[in-house]
Amino acid sequence: HPDRHPGGHSAHRLHGVDARVDGIFRLNRRKPGEAAMLESFTVRNFRSIKEATLSLTFAERRAPAGFRTMENIPFVQVGKTPRDRLVTAMALYGPNGCGKSALIRAAHTLRDTVLDGWYADRYDPNLLVSELWGKPSEFSMTFWQDGIRSTYALSIDAEGIVAESLTADGRLVFAVENAELTAFNEKLPDNPTLEEVEELFRTEAVHDRTKRQVLTFIDALYYKLDRRSRISAAVDFFLEELAVVEKEDLSDFLPGLKALAFSVDDPDAFARLRGAGDMVRRRLRQLDIDLQDFEYGPEIFETVPTEGLDGLTTVQAGDDKAPVRWFWQEESDGTKRLIGLLGFLLSALEEGKTVLVDDLDASTHGLLVIELVRLFKERRLNKTNAQIIFTLHNTHLLDAGLLRVSEIATMRLIDCRGTEIQRLSAVPGMEKGPNPCRNGEIRRRYLRGDFGGIPSAFL
Repeated sequence: HPDRHPGGHSAHRLHGVDARVDGIFRLNRRKPGEAAMLESFTVRNFRSIKEATLSLTFAERRAPAGFRTMENIPFVQVGKTPRDRLVTAMALYGPNGCGKSALIRAAHTLRDTVLDGWYADRYDPNLLVSELWGKPSEFSMTFWQDGIRSTYALSIDAEGIVAESLTADGRLVFAVENAELTAFNEKLPDNPTLEEVEELFRTEAVHDRTKRQVLTFIDALYYKLDRRSRISAAVDFFLEELAVVEKEDLSDFLPGLKALAFSVDDPDAFARLRGAGDMVRRRLRQLDIDLQDFEYGPEIFETVPTEGLDGLTTVQAGDDKAPVRWFWQEESDGTKRLIGLLGFLLSALEEGKTVLVDDLDASTHGLLVIELVRLFKERRLNKTNAQIIFTLHNTHLLDAGLLRVSEIATMRLIDCRGTEIQRLSAVPGMEKGPNPCRNGEIRRRYLRGDFGGIPSAFL
């Protein structure tokens, strides 16, 4: 947007689809065995959230015996200490209206602002608490890359970006406040002076009329930096290693398939998309959804995704074995959603991403929800340390023997305190389990209200 972005920038990638070189150029900075994983996400003053932190650390007192060879991954060791253990799945339960979708939307807002800059409608503060009126919305993610722990923080309000900072292994890399660079400790090619960095920042990221920051500092410097810099690595985390999937992202199949197409080794863009479709189709058949094929042509790239998108045709076999074709809008809601969702999930598993999904169980059978989570929990299926964070209501997953108490959290909305998040491992007496959760005990106790996060209905 030329009026908002003085440099005329656009998004690098939406939902994992790289717009820089149409998907031909893709980074893979990690060495084998080095995980890029999310450790925590903190949100302040956003929708129903006053202040809430979601942690993905392994919170049991000690590692289970034989954890390195267990069928289900209990945690991934990303650093050198026992505190540096992260889980690969997080289930978020709670009643309607408690802030589950707000947490996922907050991650979407952070990612999009990092890569695409500030928009006024991304400022969505908590209107339930009067003391927060007019205050900035604040987002912070702590993540690991290449054995380095980084924290990126961003604050926005109705007029622009208020503050931004990055730390790496406790070292402040940079800090910006009110469109002024207050700290900078990163080496740049050609060794520019601090004054030259400040001028670049003002030219690229600060609106020349309002004098407010509208592009993130890390985005403004991204193409100017050495690929090994921590600023470049932070952009790569949001660009390459984080995906956020809300309900509207699954209204058509193309975003998910495009995300997965980056994992297909072929120089031709359409061939990559076709390969991604084959990967989704194979998984659908494993989930007992028997689609023989997808049909679409290269003109799919010229289609503007809409809810009525008919660029894809699904093929099933009739009773005489002859193919029966269905346009996209004729397919069931559940099948359409799974096609779109599997693109994002398989992309995360192929590339070792963290993916956040709102309403994982929407229009999906409870047994299939268990299998989708199994993709990230079983060692034979998740070979890249991919993570999934998801909201849902279906409680059958609590009996499936997949999740541990570090991987289940409840959410509730408490008047002036806003949305609260509590993992089962933080409930007194629960830090030892049962692990994994099975035999109905956790499900019974959750539905009884022992952990909160259930509706108090009365008729």
